[in-house]
Amino acid sequence: MKKLNLGLVLVLVLALAVVAGFACGGDDGGADFELSGLTISPSEAGVDEDVSIQVTVENVGDDEGSTEVTLKVDGDEVDSEEVTVAAGATRTVTFTHSESAAGTYAIKVDGESGTLTVTAGPGPSPTPPPDGEGPGVGSTWEYLSDYEDEVDLQNTRTLTAVNVSPKADFICVPAPPQVSSNLYETDTHPDGACPPNPTKPSRPLAGFTIIPLSVQQWESVADGTMVALFAPICMTAPMPLGKVNGESIYGDYTAISGTVGQPYAAGDKWNYTVTTSAEILGDCIAEATSAVWTAEVVAVDESVTVPAGTFTDCVKIVETTAEVTGTKTTWWSPTVQGVVKSIDEASYPPGVNVMELASYDLK
Repeated sequence: MKKLNLGLVLVLVLALAVVAGFACGGDDGGADFELSGLTISPSEAGVDEDVSIQVTVENVGDDEGSTEVTLKVDGDEVDSEEVTVAAGATRTVTFTHSESAAGTYAIKVDGESGTLTVTAGPGPSPTPPPDGEGPGVGSTWEYLSDYEDEVDLQNTRTLTAVNVSPKADFICVPAPPQVSSNLYETDTHPDGACPPNPTKPSRPLAGFTIIPLSVQQWESVADGTMVALFAPICMTAPMPLGKVNGESIYGDYTAISGTVGQPYAAGDKWNYTVTTSAEILGDCIAEATSAVWTAEVVAVDESVTVPAGTFTDCVKIVETTAEVTGTKTTWWSPTVQGVVKSIDEASYPPGVNVMELASYDLK
């Protein structure tokens, strides 16, 4: 590399000093500006979520003057604003900014610097919403479902109603408990189809092959516990039974330690009973059976990475029953107000079903 001679170095230094003077003081020689108090709110935000970036500009000079304040993100200029400040006065400059991808970004406003962390969701929510509040009608959660290492299903869960009771026409199990009408109703559509044009996924279940068609479920707004589930499926083997409606009622929730359901805390543990049967055209095809499950919160604020992004606020819940081997492990996130990931070793023996969040939209 060529060396610069001393004369050229002095010229460059003087030139930079002149430029720096204009950048700080604008065109008014009697004004002198100092920047301080950079704030980024919130400092952790979701993808495409607006954040407020503020800085205080003080004119410590003797005359009123103007200066341009510049916002840079990762070294790139993204916004600027010219402000006029009276001598001895201060002005607050506010920029609104968002990022379209998760990551950590270096924020700089002239000489002031900070950091913005962007996560996959619409910003962190460290605890469930208070007083039974939660996602609104029309909220959706897209999931990818893998069975035995094969990505074979994408389904959409939609919140269809709030403050409702379960449907009343359960044929083969006791009527859903009317302990509360303050329930979420959700509908999941994997868009399955029966023969002659069957679709994936197919699942072995007690000697049959099934294709999920949809799932309606009702959950308590207060604590997120399940009340009832109605799941039409297509049974195709060993003999074609066509559309079969699975019915399940959940109840008898009893705390073993801590509390039942939300808000979750590590060490919370509870039992609940599931009564299940199935019907075709109003006729029961199986005797109703009951199983007692145990759910335990084994971790909180656990980090989980799925196609929708990385979520650091997940609650890990493990469920077991003496009726079958294997466990159901679920990671639930207050940011998502729903499940981020689940690994089910118990519902589809002998296979393992892995479900991961692909995207979501809270209303």
